[in-house]
Amino acid sequence: MITKLTDDEFNGNHPNGINVGYNRFGEMYDPPTVGDCFYLGSFKTSIVTEIIDKNTFRTENSTYKIEYL
Repeated sequence: MITKLTDDEFNGNHPNGINVGYNRFGEMYDPPTVGDCFYLGSFKTSIVTEIIDKNTFRTENSTYKIEYL
């Protein structure tokens, strides 16, 4: 599962309705890598800009946490 922790670009009010707290389930094919988009099933983030820790990463406009169930 991936959960959106922050929505920096849109201050929590994303025009597509994807706000803070939004989460998705799916199969993770590759770990987050700086310079690439992150995919979880059919979900795709913008380009990863920073790996914060083992389970948390920042993209061009948001911060996400990966939780293993």
